[in-house]
Amino acid sequence: MALDKQWSWPYATFCASTISLCIVVDILQYSAVLSFLPQGLKDEGYQAHEISAVIGSYYWAGFLGGTCITSWQIRKVIAHKKEVLQWSHLRGHVINLIIGLMCGSVALTVEGLWPSMGVHFVTRFAQGFLGAFLFF
Repeated sequence: MALDKQWSWPYATFCASTISLCIVVDILQYSAVLSFLPQGLKDEGYQAHEISAVIGSYYWAGFLGGTCITSWQIRKVIAHKKEVLQWSHLRGHVINLIIGLMCGSVALTVEGLWPSMGVHFVTRFAQGFLGAFLFF
């Protein structure tokens, strides 16, 4: 089935807004804990290099996720035939967005319930990795 590109303005605005909100949620997942995380870890007695490792894990995981996406896209360009865009492709992307946002929400919840150094590191890493897929 071909894609129908004749949508009403309200429907197109709704779709664009929901995709934009996915990016907003990803940014909030990153920045929501930054207001208290470094000071909270410092108050618990962690050193500056340990705190920076927790904060930096988000960025390194985002880099890793971006590298995975780039490698996958290069592989598709080199090895695959041209594909016709279908509704199943779009539905799959939307489902991936929903799963990524749900996993990020679970990570934030776990980070809030068990605020230890290891949990912060793992959840920030997961959020960074998932954030790459949400953005790209």
